[in-house]
Amino acid sequence: MDLILKLVRQILSETSNETSTPRKSARKGQPSGKRDAAVLLMQVCISLAPTRVDLILITQFDVRAHARKLMSRDKYTSTIYAAEHYDVENFTDGRHPGPSLNNFLPDISSPKSKWNQALAFVFAKDFVNSGKFSPQHVGVVERAFSVHLNQIIRMYKAQKRSDPAEVQAAKDHGRAAAREGRRRKVCIPLDIGPF
Repeated sequence: MDLILKLVRQILSETSNETSTPRKSARKGQPSGKRDAAVLLMQVCISLAPTRVDLILITQFDVRAHARKLMSRDKYTSTIYAAEHYDVENFTDGRHPGPSLNNFLPDISSPKSKWNQALAFVFAKDFVNSGKFSPQHVGVVERAFSVHLNQIIRMYKAQKRSDPAEVQAAKDHGRAAAREGRRRKVCIPLDIGPF
């Protein structure tokens, strides 16, 4: 472990001496150089230090790509669908089987809900079954997905705020309020006095 941290420090010191020009060959969302790899390696080392598990390197890029695949999203800006509120309640009460690969929808109400914990477990099992990591790393993959789940919830809320129907409703309400205000200003009774 000390040797790995020494290597990470060496890589970080080497990259800080280099000029920081972005590489044109790096794809969007992928680690772009030694520094990103070193930071990820250090994060994994720190999270695995107490468990003494074999060293693995899980990038958030892999987690995001696999989550998009399971959620049937083609690209980053695709629509995010959430689990129905009654399904989440029934799952909490034990009357619903919960999330599965066919029903891979997050609970938007809370990232720490029982539904989302089960969703993280389903994700980790499928991610490990893809052959990239051994089954002993399910817990680490679950934690990586839980971090990504916070981003999914933020994106869902931003998507809801930018829903065209809600935006149009807000505009209509603003126009109606403005029209009412103008009418009140125009129709003020004037006390001119006796004629």
